Amino acid sequence: ERLEAAGFELVNQTPLPVACFQDASHPKGRELSYLKAMAETVVSSGKTWISITSLGDTTPALRACITNFRNREEDIDALIGLLKDARDHAS
Repeated sequence: ERLEAAGFELVNQTPLPVACFQDASHPKGRELSYLKAMAETVVSSGKTWISITSLGDTTPALRACITNFRNREEDIDALIGLLKDARDHAS
């Protein structure tokens, strides 16, 4: 819900703690090069780690795997803040 409220679109449905998503608010938000730039910006912050994946043969997406039992809502909000900041650098 928080990702979608921030303009991201989930592209997977799974009961596992893995969210795959694209940037629905940006014209390039479904392009591999844009998503790679976003992931690099987030990872280079040193605050969290996300990756790129492909769903099916052609759907690139950012992937966040939230598995630490110590994660809190504030941690999710921090990730979303980093993703929003990365939009500016990935354009």
